[in-house]
Amino acid sequence: MTIQSLGTLLQSIHASNLSSLATYTGAQPGMTAYVDTLKCEFVATPSATTAADGYSVLDGYSVQWQRVAGSSSAYWLKQNTWYIDGYMGNDEADGYTSVTALKTTDEIQRRWGPNPIIQTSATINILSVPNTNIINLNIGRNNIDYNITIQGSNTILLTTTLTTYTLPSAVNNEVHVITATGITDWTPYLYMKINFGVNGFARIAAVNPSGLGNNWARITVPVIDAVNNYSNPNWQTATPTIGQTITIESLGPDVVNININTFGINGIHNYNGTYKRPFIILKSLQTSQKTQLFSTTYKFLVYNANFRIIDCDFEDLSSFDWCAEMFGGSVYYMESSILKSILMNTLIRNAITGNYSNNLYISSYPGAVPLNNVLSEKMTLLIYDNGVIANGTYLASFDSPAHGIQIHNGGSVYITGFLLGKNNATFGYRSGSNGTLMSGGATLKITGTSGDWQCSTTSQAFTWTNSPTRKFASGSGTATLVGGTIAVTVEALPADAIVSFSRKTSGGTLGEINISAQSTSGFTLTSSSALDTSIINWSWNSPGAGIGGIVAS
Repeated sequence: MTIQSLGTLLQSIHASNLSSLATYTGAQPGMTAYVDTLKCEFVATPSATTAADGYSVLDGYSVQWQRVAGSSSAYWLKQNTWYIDGYMGNDEADGYTSVTALKTTDEIQRRWGPNPIIQTSATINILSVPNTNIINLNIGRNNIDYNITIQGSNTILLTTTLTTYTLPSAVNNEVHVITATGITDWTPYLYMKINFGVNGFARIAAVNPSGLGNNWARITVPVIDAVNNYSNPNWQTATPTIGQTITIESLGPDVVNININTFGINGIHNYNGTYKRPFIILKSLQTSQKTQLFSTTYKFLVYNANFRIIDCDFEDLSSFDWCAEMFGGSVYYMESSILKSILMNTLIRNAITGNYSNNLYISSYPGAVPLNNVLSEKMTLLIYDNGVIANGTYLASFDSPAHGIQIHNGGSVYITGFLLGKNNATFGYRSGSNGTLMSGGATLKITGTSGDWQCSTTSQAFTWTNSPTRKFASGSGTATLVGGTIAVTVEALPADAIVSFSRKTSGGTLGEINISAQSTSGFTLTSSSALDTSIINWSWNSPGAGIGGIVAS
């Protein structure tokens, strides 16, 4: 034990560690102590003043030692690496290595102080779930080059080979779909991370996409993890190579709840897309309850981009900006992450996917929100306000429990890539009163079970009109013969459409198949055998490609 008196009346002592402080016998209420291991001060109070936790409140001889908030050394604000181990960690350790990991992130906050300004970039490594199952941080910066990365780790579940990789296609009304050697059913790996090595990583968003079979999976946009690349986000997308080795990896640790508040100088750039510095980077984590990301920023910032989220699975993500004058939103770069019950006032980049029967709310106040390669899986995209731009490869919604994509009153979306959707429960696309969908040479293709398109707050019927900027030039699907025939419905099938077909799966007594009827409502496939029950692949193509404008009838 090392106890050193720092004053003649023993009003201040020096302890090498908490154990030394707890066993010191000469303490009196009002006495202070400096503890070397924590580099902070404690003050002596009467015994049993409050419940002891062994770190911020310590029971001693005839007194109770209470940690003095804000007394920590500035040394901790300069530490660039932290480790958290909720099972083996110790909140008196230095937290600098995996062997000397802390037990909770609360201890990092105690060492930083109540309203700290970090003095370096730092990485917090979550080795196992923190003992409190929560990450609570309040942190500021005064240097745009500093950021905090909070990251978990993934465990490899399977190593295999990529056998099929299909790029997003307006013709097939589908986004990235894959197969891999030895995987006959992707269900056990749903929402897991798929790692393509140097060709990036993605998340497994759906199994059996478009009825292709359980050996197929739909994935988010593969992206390259380049957290220090603040240039054009499109530079970070990647294309996997057929035949390459891939790994299927687990989700990061479940920290149950994340609450992070940032202040000071947050993400700013020169507004031309070349300089962006997110403050907080969350990587390979999951929350099973709630995630809240708050930003309290200085005024007059040109751009606010406080959080970057990579390879995360978040429940109930609520993200707000408290800044009187800013553009954009609080989340910048949302890469290969699964989101549930989301409400965001945010600038979003790259692949986004959500699951369960919930909604993804996207609001752009007061400026525009670029949406690049946004995938809404089993949830509805709800878009508010003006100036939302889908200028990436696609804006897609699959298997939504309601409208696939819904633009609220006064909102607008401008499509430069293509708008896709399939098997949404009600309308593939729905706009409220004064809501607008615009396209610049884009392909718009959404199919729903009870209708394709709806405008205004009440359901209406629609007619198709010629439009040079809204083109539905092709379509495809499958159909099963019943009694040797099947009528395929295609709304507004162009008069010049060329229909082709092939037998996908043989069934019954086979016959010769022909197109027995064709109109603007669709076409009929008929076999020469009434006992033919084959599954038929069909597609159509319009050489004129001039159909697709939508007006309420």
